[in-house]
Amino acid sequence: MDEIEKIRYAKSFIDQLAQGANPVDGIPVAEKDVINNVRITRCLFFVSDVLGKVCNGEYSKPQLKPKKSSFFVDDELISKLKVENRKMSASEIAARIDEVNENDGSTYKFPRRAIGEWMIKNGFLTEDVDNDGKRKKSPTLKGESMGVIGESRVGYKGDAYTAILFNADAQRLIYDNLKNIVIDHYDRTNNKKADSSEGMPENAGLPWSAADEKRLKEMYSDGLTAEAIAADLKRNVSGVKARMKKLGLL
Repeated sequence: MDEIEKIRYAKSFIDQLAQGANPVDGIPVAEKDVINNVRITRCLFFVSDVLGKVCNGEYSKPQLKPKKSSFFVDDELISKLKVENRKMSASEIAARIDEVNENDGSTYKFPRRAIGEWMIKNGFLTEDVDNDGKRKKSPTLKGESMGVIGESRVGYKGDAYTAILFNADAQRLIYDNLKNIVIDHYDRTNNKKADSSEGMPENAGLPWSAADEKRLKEMYSDGLTAEAIAADLKRNVSGVKARMKKLGLL
């Protein structure tokens, strides 16, 4: 018996099971038998179909989607980017970069957060956490001198916020440093992955209880640093600082 014959023989057993029969003697199994479960029956018919295609030479291994490459910046891409004589948001600039890049799907799109991350790192923007624990970006004096603008707006829910916009000078600053912006983003992402592989604090991301907040206030009153408080509460330093701001301690 060759391999194809063995597969056909196995398929005959699968077929009988799918039809609710004992493949050894062909006698129908009890109605409540597990193989009469509709989900199992469907799986058996699927397996039978695959085995049939294998026997007939029709089956091919499913093709895995090729892994995408990281976004790449070269001089040709930068040369195609033109500044616009209007204020643009980071999202608009990112969309423009993707449009010029003519991505064929083999690489990821331009990482949207990269512009803000680089601006903060290089002192053009500052980021704070408000009383509601939300992150707020604002231009620094250095940023304003380079064309980074903070424009007050009202959201569709009526809440006020500051939109970060970039005039022509700021757009040129971004395009001239696009390689570094992308490199910094992936370096930061890889470092975060390395940190997470070492394990997150036990209580990271969990809701704060009244007891947690009381303990935080006590340690803050005793002069402990955010790092020391985070270690005691088994939380991230950033999470502790955000809670301290919400409680009015910072």
